[in-house]
Amino acid sequence: MWSNGIGVVLGFILANWVHKPQLVAILIGAALLNYMYSANLKKYLLIGNLCVALLVGLAVLIVPLFELYPTVNKNNQALHLLLLKVIFDYALFAMITTLIRELIKDLQDLKGDRLMRLQTAPIVLGIFKTKLI
Repeated sequence: MWSNGIGVVLGFILANWVHKPQLVAILIGAALLNYMYSANLKKYLLIGNLCVALLVGLAVLIVPLFELYPTVNKNNQALHLLLLKVIFDYALFAMITTLIRELIKDLQDLKGDRLMRLQTAPIVLGIFKTKLI
């Protein structure tokens, strides 16, 4: 948990350095989502998997947001939008592949998850439906 706090503090410093303090809201949201996942959300059907996938996609997007967003002006707005669209596609790909990896991991951890009485996709939906997803 302390590493999340350090990350938010460093992000706050960086956001102020690039004169976009509103970017720290993304980092606070990510830290809260990470904490909520580790504390509780990983137990529930697909919610934990989606949280992890979202955090991975955000990791791909955060650097371009801090690099490109502060430099946008009327002269380069179209180019920056194009770059952000391409980067967003990579982030979406990272999210989808992470979601698939998380579902595979849930399939591998089926016995332990049953013992812990978690509500993961293979337990709630069954192995076949989880594989279809």
